[in-house]
Amino acid sequence: GAPRPQTAVVFVRAPAELAGNYIARFPSGSAQPAEAQEFAAVFPSDPQGCAAYAAELPGGGAVAVVGNCSCPLEEKASRAAAAGAKGLVVISGSETIDDLWVNGSGAVPGVFVIGVKQSFGHKIKEWSVHAGGAQGALRMSFAA
Repeated sequence: GAPRPQTAVVFVRAPAELAGNYIARFPSGSAQPAEAQEFAAVFPSDPQGCAAYAAELPGGGAVAVVGNCSCPLEEKASRAAAAGAKGLVVISGSETIDDLWVNGSGAVPGVFVIGVKQSFGHKIKEWSVHAGGAQGALRMSFAA
């Protein structure tokens, strides 16, 4: 049968008020990051991640945080990859993590993809707004 989505954990390292472990899911066919690798979370100007990014993302490993509507997952991943993202964190529309699917080959071009619950997505987006859009200050890593 087709590969199944894989349960994962997001480890938020900073800021302290968000630090903790959050349940997530890699869609079937997604690449997976090295377990110890830490990434800076960034929020593109288009919250759905469907438009071209206004600027290159910080080098060294950034993940783009986007919503799960408006355009296909492959388009979101392609736009993130073009801006230099290593991964895409997709916020679900509810507390059930959306079943994210990838194209027929089972690969999303150039980035890993991970789905998260709506409450976690809102929590990190709110923090970003209150932090004045401090891109890169939110640090996270991932494990299957």
